[in-house]
Amino acid sequence: MKWIVIEENPKPDQYIAVLPASADRPTPLSHSVHTNISAAIERARQLRDKYRLSSIRLFQPDSHSISLRD
Repeated sequence: MKWIVIEENPKPDQYIAVLPASADRPTPLSHSVHTNISAAIERARQLRDKYRLSSIRLFQPDSHSISLRD
């Protein structure tokens, strides 16, 4: 499965979004694609620190999400 990390500043939201790549969903303009969840989360951590946000939100294929905090 491929994972998309939204690269742009998400403010006013306080999280970086990580979501599964899907043919049904339009692809955001500013994003990166990763072949495994570990690489996607690592990139999301870098962006979280860059934008000084509080968390990462991992969206599941069924549209549920969980917040990841270190």
